[in-house]
Amino acid sequence: MLRHSQFRSRALGFTLIELLVVIAIIAVLVGLLLPALGRSREQGRSIQCLNNARQLGLAWVMYADDHAGLLVPNCDGVKSGADAFSPSWAGGWLDFSASADNVDINYLIDSNYRNGGRLGAYLKNPNVFRCPGDRSEVVIYGKTFNRVRTYSMNCYMGGVGDRGRTLGTWQSPEWVTFRKFSDIRRPTPSQAMVMIDEREDSINDGYFSFKMGDELIVDFPAAYHDESSNINFADGHSEKKKWMDPRTNPHLKRGKLMQLGVESERNPDLDWMQRRATSPIPAW
Repeated sequence: MLRHSQFRSRALGFTLIELLVVIAIIAVLVGLLLPALGRSREQGRSIQCLNNARQLGLAWVMYADDHAGLLVPNCDGVKSGADAFSPSWAGGWLDFSASADNVDINYLIDSNYRNGGRLGAYLKNPNVFRCPGDRSEVVIYGKTFNRVRTYSMNCYMGGVGDRGRTLGTWQSPEWVTFRKFSDIRRPTPSQAMVMIDEREDSINDGYFSFKMGDELIVDFPAAYHDESSNINFADGHSEKKKWMDPRTNPHLKRGKLMQLGVESERNPDLDWMQRRATSPIPAW
């Protein structure tokens, strides 16, 4: 006959089998919830990136409105935004060295900065220039820092070379470089690409390069969000573009620069971007 204390002990306790069943149920629930949580976080990062592109595009439009329709300069080269002869919407040359350009937000938002940061009067938050999916870092004086910029601008949108050159390295005189907002007709503003998030191992200046008329990927778009980039267009809208060709999104080696200017024949992604970058000058 069981004593009262023995009965209460058995009634309140767990057998080993019961405990294993509970653990198994918890493991199943965790296995089901973690992927959903991961997808939710990634969706949040993608939405934030899209919002960043939208804010950059709005600042780009506001700059043109305040400057009689003239587009903000988009400078090519290592001196982008560094001196009076190389003004740019965003300055600095990004790499994986200990250069201060990788972390200097003055090149982005300081409206008093004479050469870089030309959109700084319209954007007060430096985080707008960095996609949350971009995890690129540099080490300076033994400390690790996030790099400050992910986005680049279509080189045919206000593109110029450093040291006062009218055209940057990759702009062809046979193709239209848009200098004023009213120049944007072909492609139409709703189809004309302005801002794009660029791969961390491709990005350097804020000038996203195209070699028009050639099947060559010069700069590579990012693919942080389900093999996609977020892109802003001249009419102000932004959209997510999923890349279809694996050559558009080669393997990423963190902390190392990739090879740029790669042949990519019959690449539908390259064709899609080029058709939204500019159009040939009729005289040519």
